[in-house]
Amino acid sequence: MVRPSDRDWFKATASSEEVARDWAAKDYLEFMTDVNWSVLYSRDSGFRRAAKECEHDFATFGMGWT
Repeated sequence: MVRPSDRDWFKATASSEEVARDWAAKDYLEFMTDVNWSVLYSRDSGFRRAAKECEHDFATFGMGWT
């Protein structure tokens, strides 16, 4: 799987340097990264199945839609 559950492959970040230096914003973005990770990898989300299908389609046809 291109998006392994045992490694970080995404992280919420700020596009503004001023916001990126704000500790409260940094804490919030880290919290949101954890929330998104939990939602994506929950059993009910279907993300793993959809991502796997998309990766197979990309390898076979050169494009994939989720």
